[in-house]
Amino acid sequence: MSEPAIHEESRFEGMRVLLVEDGMVNQRVAAAVLKRLGCEVAIAENGRLAIEAWRADAYAVILMDLQMPEMDGLEATIAIRSEEQATGHHIPIIAMTATTTDIDEECCLKAGMDAYLVKPMRSSEIEEAFQKHVLAAQNRPPVPDASSVETAGESASAGLLSPDNPVKEIPSMLDIETARDRLGGCPDEDLATVAAALKHEAPLRLAELIAAYEEQDLTAIKRSAHTIKGASSVFGAKPVTTPAKAIEETVLTGSLDSIAPLIEELKQTVAQMESQLDEFISKVQGKSNG
Repeated sequence: MSEPAIHEESRFEGMRVLLVEDGMVNQRVAAAVLKRLGCEVAIAENGRLAIEAWRADAYAVILMDLQMPEMDGLEATIAIRSEEQATGHHIPIIAMTATTTDIDEECCLKAGMDAYLVKPMRSSEIEEAFQKHVLAAQNRPPVPDASSVETAGESASAGLLSPDNPVKEIPSMLDIETARDRLGGCPDEDLATVAAALKHEAPLRLAELIAAYEEQDLTAIKRSAHTIKGASSVFGAKPVTTPAKAIEETVLTGSLDSIAPLIEELKQTVAQMESQLDEFISKVQGKSNG
């Protein structure tokens, strides 16, 4: 199946983006959306590596996750802004957060971030942020939106955003069309790649969460639950995101009393999600081979 077309003259063609994200699923989702916009993407898995990458190469913008091991997004941003004072340069840094309650906009701005987006990010949201904080800063003229200018070629390719023969949504906790929309209308093969990443990452993060609970490590519990919640939300898997969110919120109270039953619930729903992801992947592979 051919990949849906992007605008022939993308306003973001060749834009170099540093994506700072430790979650495998969120890495793949964000990178897929960015590449479909014409961007060139480099990935750093935490704030420390982001600073090293920023020092070593030139980027137009940084997309920065907030909760990461070793060094979080706020610490990395503060460090970058401090070094920029000697050069007078300013790279746009856009925060990525799973929910608006994780940290408010004022805190992001105080750290030196230019804006923030809520994960999983949609293509239109990234375009708007890049237009406002990257292209405008470069004094480049804005490109008309596709909604206001439609060429014959764009009109003909519009239908490609919904593949002719997509795999029918599995009647389960997975919302395949939500995932497709979040990846900018991608074909089943791209969805299957992200599904495979989620199938791999969810049980790993769950194991980390369980180990952190046994060690009474509140920070690690919160980080693992946060990652599970964000990754699973790509496919709208509410039976997984709901207990993960509850664990994250419970940790904020400083109490672990009610976490054990939530972990048991998460074990069951993650196992169910793995099975359903495997079913979806198998259907896509069968269709490609058929």
